[in-house]
Amino acid sequence: MINLVKFFERVINKPHCRFSVGQKIYSVKTKKVLNLKREIYVNEIKHFSACIENTTRKNTVLLSEKALNDELYMVIDKETKLVNTL
Repeated sequence: MINLVKFFERVINKPHCRFSVGQKIYSVKTKKVLNLKREIYVNEIKHFSACIENTTRKNTVLLSEKALNDELYMVIDKETKLVNTL
């Protein structure tokens, strides 16, 4: 019975995702810029297919929502320009 209660608490109190398809995101850790192309569910875990910007060839990467949070990705507004500070 306790397991069922914990399960329903996790389902009901699911955190809201701050990432969505079509956004441009920037990693504070790795300094990469990604374009989120599509949303995929693998084993009930949300993943995003993303293209890495400024590479010589078009690489697509599959990243989970947890990986995006762990790498400290931030959503970039369309009006905001990234400035390299050395």
